[in-house]
Amino acid sequence: MQSLAFNLTISQKLRRKVQFALAVLPVGLMLGTLAFVFRVALWLAIALDLDLLDPVKSQSNGFLWLVMFLATMIVLMVSGYLVGWVLNAFICQYIFRWPRAKVRLVFLNSHVPAAWLENDAEKLAIQYRNSWE
Repeated sequence: MQSLAFNLTISQKLRRKVQFALAVLPVGLMLGTLAFVFRVALWLAIALDLDLLDPVKSQSNGFLWLVMFLATMIVLMVSGYLVGWVLNAFICQYIFRWPRAKVRLVFLNSHVPAAWLENDAEKLAIQYRNSWE
C-alpha cells in the first residue's frame, strides 16, 4: 500500500485541477516553513557566535552551523509537506463529509475516485488496484 502523497503513478494520471488542489496545502506549508527556518538559522548563528558578515566556511563553528541549518530545514520542510497531506484528509472528511473509510482508501491506499482521473487513466487505476490486492 502506497499513500497518495508518495504515489507518483497515480498522481501523474490525475486531472490538472485535482493535482493542483491536492498540492496547494502540502507545497504551501513546505515552503511556508522556510520563513521559520531562516529565523532558526539566525538564532543558531548568534548561539554559535558566528560573524554574519564573514563567510561561514572560514569560521570555527561554520560547519556545525551548516549541518544544523540543513538538518533543521529538511525536518521542517518534510513535516510541513506531511501536515499538508493530513490537512487534505481532514478537509475531505469534515468539510466534504467523506466517510472515514473513504478517506483512508483515498489518502492511504491511493484508491482515488474515478472523477479525479483523466479519462484514459481509469483503466490504469483499476489495473493498479488489482495488482496489489
